[in-house]
Amino acid sequence: MIPSILFSSLFFACGEVEQQKPKEVKPTCDLSLDDLNNTTWFYESTVGGAPMPDSKIRLKLYTEERKLKAKYNMGQATSMYDYDCISKPSQIICSTKPDPVDVCLSFFAAGKKCTRKSLESFYKKTAGMALEKKEMREANIKAEEKIVEWKKNGTWENRYQRLYNSIGKRQMGILYAKVDTIACTLQVTDNFGSLANGDFIEDAASVVGTNKFLKHTSGDVLWEGCTDTDNTLWTTTLAEMPKDGFTGKDAKKIIFTGEDIHFWMLSEKVNTAEKDAKYSYSIWLNGQEFGKGDAKIEEGKVDWHNVQKFDTPNVKGDYALIGFESF
Repeated sequence: MIPSILFSSLFFACGEVEQQKPKEVKPTCDLSLDDLNNTTWFYESTVGGAPMPDSKIRLKLYTEERKLKAKYNMGQATSMYDYDCISKPSQIICSTKPDPVDVCLSFFAAGKKCTRKSLESFYKKTAGMALEKKEMREANIKAEEKIVEWKKNGTWENRYQRLYNSIGKRQMGILYAKVDTIACTLQVTDNFGSLANGDFIEDAASVVGTNKFLKHTSGDVLWEGCTDTDNTLWTTTLAEMPKDGFTGKDAKKIIFTGEDIHFWMLSEKVNTAEKDAKYSYSIWLNGQEFGKGDAKIEEGKVDWHNVQKFDTPNVKGDYALIGFESF
């Protein structure tokens, strides 16, 4: 702790000492909550020294059908989430849409009823979401049907009742975004909401906790989540595909400066060419595009092979190969 030192000045003079007016401190940033529509933000990472934007964890605020929404990626290509948002005077609050069936299951797991009042109370915690009476009735029916099924096979008491009556069952994601006008950054809090013993509990959802996000101003950013994990992307130094296919020994995990890195997409779902179709692709590293090209078609098969070099060693992150057809 740095000690606090008090300096006392005594003036011995005949007359008045003119009091100096404090200098007006002007804000260093004109960013406000009203300016956040259609903006993209990267998590500020301090690992290894100076603060740097980390695009693996990113947030986009935008308007759709006159409603404020957010897309949020939590570090992996499969962790892309959609949020509905509301703007308050001091912050923006966003939440994912809870599944009403899961909410009812949590109430039932706690030995409580899933009533209209309890559902409405829970949904007040969301970013302005509400349920219709029909949705409430259907959620009750479906939840009860699931419990009957789980009781028959013995998994309700042994597994699902404990799961749904704990913070282990995350009912929704919750984001809070505030503007830091001094640092000109966005302060984001990443939480989740759950139900335990019928009570709403909110807790930190990830390593983000409450942290700064830096504004991204140039370059395309990927906002499509990876939904087909059967597609296999190989990263290797091999320029030719082995006759028997790649093995774990061929995978390239460490990348060196100036080294040729080959990307191969292997999946029957994407490797069979449609008649008269042409294919092009983009490669994204941590949500930022760094390679693109046209795929070759040979004997009815699409060759997604691409070669890249990196300016810095040990580039880590998720690689997502996105292909699309044009006729």
